[in-house]
Amino acid sequence: MAKKKLEVGICPICGKTAELDTDHIPPKCLFPKPRPELTTIKACVKCNRGSSKDDEHLRNVISMRQEVGTNEYAMKNNAAMFRSFEYPEAKGLKRAFLKSVFEVEMSSPAGLYLGKRLAFTVERKRIHRSMEKLTRGLFYHHTNRILPREFTVWVLADEDVAGFDAESRSKIHSQFLLPLTSQPAIVIGEKQFHYRFAIAADGENYSTWAYSFFESVPFLCMTVPKDSLD
Repeated sequence: MAKKKLEVGICPICGKTAELDTDHIPPKCLFPKPRPELTTIKACVKCNRGSSKDDEHLRNVISMRQEVGTNEYAMKNNAAMFRSFEYPEAKGLKRAFLKSVFEVEMSSPAGLYLGKRLAFTVERKRIHRSMEKLTRGLFYHHTNRILPREFTVWVLADEDVAGFDAESRSKIHSQFLLPLTSQPAIVIGEKQFHYRFAIAADGENYSTWAYSFFESVPFLCMTVPKDSLD
């Protein structure tokens, strides 16, 4: 079979000129079959295929979060993940996962002991790379502009915000989250993924994105100049 000829262009993820292939934003591994209609962009082969391990880690972390409860789509992801461990070629993946799992003692907010539960190590750099790719991809999808490399994506998970002082949490809520509530929610798949966003007018590259996975795992991402975070 002849190899598919790929067009050459500028990748909206890394900004380099290369052969472009169809990439799913957010990654399709987050959506168990039968999958809904997914958003796609044209990204370079390296950004597309090179992010698969990060995307799998993101899927595993989100799908196994306690907050998702009995969300049927997260449970399907978990079942598929554990089935994949039985494949001979997945021995390394299975070992890495088992090494990351450990027991923790849980208590309720009132201090009631809830017993021991399984937890696992989260690779924050991988999560942040996946969220940056998602944000750069959606920025391009909605604006037809490539976010300049001088801009970075500031990623905040729910636990990051919880670690801030009260004044900082209040500012994030009033300056970023509250204004987004007036924006329409864009839903991909039933109870699987939705997001709201706001992009500065007049061609500016500042933007804010609020994501929700499986109705219960939120992320807040902002595109800001790199030097503003130094």
